[in-house]
Amino acid sequence: MLALTALVSTTAWAGSGGTGFGIGSNAAGGTNGDASAANGTNATPGALVRGGGGGATITTTGYGGSGGWTATTAAVTGASPGATGVAGATNISVVDQSYTGGSGGAAASSASGGGFAGAGGGGVGVTTGTDLLVLTGTSVTGGAGGSGNVNLTTGAGGGGGAGLFAGANVSVASGASITGGAGGAGGIRSGAGGGGMAVILSGSGTLTNAGTLTGGVGGTVRNNLAGTGGGGSGGEGVWISNGGTLINQTSGAIIGGASSSLSAANMPIALGGTAVVGSNASIINAGVITGGANLAPGATGNADAIQFIGGVNSLELQAGSSITGNVVAYSAADTLSLGGAANSTFDVSTIGASAQYQGFGIFQKIGSSTWNLTGTSAESTPWTVQQGTLALDSAILLTNTSFTINNSGTLAVNGSNTNSVIAVNSGGTLRGIGTVGATTVHAGGVITPGNSIGTLNINGAYTQEKGGIYQVEVDPTSSASDRIAVNGTATIQNGAIINVTRTTAAPYVVGTRYTVLTATNGVTGTFDVTGDTQLTAFYGLASGFDASTSYLEVKQTQSIDTVATTPNQAAVAGGLESTGTNSAAAAPVLNQQTNDEARMALDQLSGEVYASVQSAMLESSHFARDAVGERLADTFTCASDATRDNSMNVATSSPASCGTSSGRPTGWAQFYGDWGHIDGNGNANRLNTSVGGFFVGADMPVFNNWRAGVLAGYSHGTYNVSGHNASAGSDDYHVGLYGGRQVGALGFRAGVAYTWHDISSDRYLAVPGFADHLSSDYHAGTAQVFGELGYHIDIGRSSFEPFANIAYVSQHSQGFDESGGADALHVGSQDMNTGFGTLGLRGKTTFMLNGAKVLAKGSAGWRYAVGDVKPVGSESFSGGSSFSISGVPIARNEAVVDLGLGVQVTRDATVSISYSGQYASGVTNQGVLGALNIAF
Repeated sequence: MLALTALVSTTAWAGSGGTGFGIGSNAAGGTNGDASAANGTNATPGALVRGGGGGATITTTGYGGSGGWTATTAAVTGASPGATGVAGATNISVVDQSYTGGSGGAAASSASGGGFAGAGGGGVGVTTGTDLLVLTGTSVTGGAGGSGNVNLTTGAGGGGGAGLFAGANVSVASGASITGGAGGAGGIRSGAGGGGMAVILSGSGTLTNAGTLTGGVGGTVRNNLAGTGGGGSGGEGVWISNGGTLINQTSGAIIGGASSSLSAANMPIALGGTAVVGSNASIINAGVITGGANLAPGATGNADAIQFIGGVNSLELQAGSSITGNVVAYSAADTLSLGGAANSTFDVSTIGASAQYQGFGIFQKIGSSTWNLTGTSAESTPWTVQQGTLALDSAILLTNTSFTINNSGTLAVNGSNTNSVIAVNSGGTLRGIGTVGATTVHAGGVITPGNSIGTLNINGAYTQEKGGIYQVEVDPTSSASDRIAVNGTATIQNGAIINVTRTTAAPYVVGTRYTVLTATNGVTGTFDVTGDTQLTAFYGLASGFDASTSYLEVKQTQSIDTVATTPNQAAVAGGLESTGTNSAAAAPVLNQQTNDEARMALDQLSGEVYASVQSAMLESSHFARDAVGERLADTFTCASDATRDNSMNVATSSPASCGTSSGRPTGWAQFYGDWGHIDGNGNANRLNTSVGGFFVGADMPVFNNWRAGVLAGYSHGTYNVSGHNASAGSDDYHVGLYGGRQVGALGFRAGVAYTWHDISSDRYLAVPGFADHLSSDYHAGTAQVFGELGYHIDIGRSSFEPFANIAYVSQHSQGFDESGGADALHVGSQDMNTGFGTLGLRGKTTFMLNGAKVLAKGSAGWRYAVGDVKPVGSESFSGGSSFSISGVPIARNEAVVDLGLGVQVTRDATVSISYSGQYASGVTNQGVLGALNIAF
């Protein structure tokens, strides 16, 4: 509110309040309805006569401003004043209904001596000294100022009363409203009253507003005669008198009162009310603040939105803030802040002496939000980034701005700001891909170019002090990294830190250089390297520099074999290192992050499945031997001719002679399935096996007591190495010859067999950062010769046979090359030559079951292996040396058992089923066999 005085004798006007009128004197109008309104005063001829005061005095009584007082002197008696409006409510804590202050009384119509008093001021709507809550749906309105009389001799209109006078905290809910009282109309030759303020906040309380606060409308003039006073100005929305705080929330609106829309000719123009006026005030705005409308003829736009008129003040803008009208500070100690938790934008071109935001000396970013600066400015605006992020738009241009970054604040620069001087203090961060001026990173401050990997340009000197941190990202897939490009001199003090972050874990290449700093006028000093400097279990970063460049270089820090804990791992490590630096074959190991991951990669690269399959096929060779031994053992028996059963081959009385049990040719078939495993030995991993197949054969008597036959068969085996993602499958084709004879109780059986193996394998490399499918198809063969001696003993309907057999097995697999990626192996040919000896006992007996003859049989034995029991293969990577890999070994000592039942289905045919098992430390195989014998 501005107080205006009359400039012309005997003519009264006012742009703010109404104006009194006096004969032969200069007369001042009544003031707005604010806390500083003065009462009318006594007058003497030719002296000042003041109209009615505004709507509230600085009291908690709740009364509005006084009307004009009776003016008396020895010579002149003035008119009686208009009555003062009374308060709507006093000293309440909750506004749960609507209140309106009393209206001021009208001015008197006549007086002697030429002195005329103004109208009375409106009463305050509510006045209180305690905390106040204004509820949704309620309203508080200041009383209207009294009107001047239309009589030519009347005084000015009264000022509107304040809506609320508060001496403590106030909370205005959404949907509530507080409005200043309207100014009273002027007299025929006097000004109109000013609008009352919506809220007067006295003291250090906090006004939290989610509703609508509106200053009172200025009073209008009576007519447009030349002698009429000026129209009334609008009242302020909020007046903060002494250190209070205003929080205008998202739904809040604070609006200055509109001015009178009429004004007498040659009178000053009435103006809208300022929305907020404060002294030592703190304002936080996320809502609407609008200066009062200038409605008088010749006036345009709005009054100021905010005025800081004394002390040290601050204005914080938050997302959603909308301010119409200028924001005027009169002290360089006043602060403009961008804050809150939600993100927003701010146009820097609105700062300046002739712009919207005027007179501020301090600019800062607070709160966790990100504010994006846009526009162009040549103003001297020193910004301090305390919290959150202040982002400089790619199109922004600041030519006279400095930035200080503190605490948890971040300055993100994506535009060209070549003259902006930057200081990064402890906790602050400077980042982006734009251009700034001379920059200093102090201890604890962070500079991090790019919004991922990028370059930050510095036009001027760059200094990084001890403890200052350069946060740099490096890309393992290329030589790209963050970079600081200095157009000037770069000084790296002792103890300055470069902290490395990797964009991805791998792969890295030895010798790669990441250029992290360039300076046109040279680089002085080196960094202390921290962070992700150990890129992998084998690679690390080392710093280096030359005259104008600082860089980081990838170096190998340990050899692969240092992490190996098994002979196979060590062998693979040696094979990989023989392929040379940066070989593609070694990359899956060298780029693992930990030693454990590297060992897992070495195991998966070993190809031990090829050696272990040798053991599995060697173990499976017993199926052909067992089929022949079983068939010949059943063929020869000892019994009396009178009681011999030619089909079941079991004596029914004491033996009289031994020989061929049937003089006829016999065909037979056997079907089998077997499942097992060979445990790992701390070097090679466990091998799981599954084999299924069949044999068919036929034999007949030859050379008196001899019997000879042939066999053929097919089987399929699957083999899986636990934990190595490796498996193989084998299609096996068998042929063989066998024969034997019985001499008394002593039996002899022998045979030869050969197996062709067509093998397919799949290995899957699956370690962090790498995947590959490696496969192969190759051939192998197994030859064996075997023989057995048994001594037949009949006891009643049962028989027993101690036996001893031996076998020699020779196995050979061809060399081959895997198909796949860089880690595909060349696998050399492999041979195993192993002897087996078994000692055991067989037994069988017959009995009748439901009219059918049933054979029960079983055997148990101990098998011992000599010669090659641990398979070893030769392998190599492309371009590297060969190395030896061991598979799981077969057992040297093994228990073998067999239990079965047979049924004679016809005189010439029997069927049987049996269980077989092989057991050793770490080795188990269990199978089911079915057999059919038919005599012709």
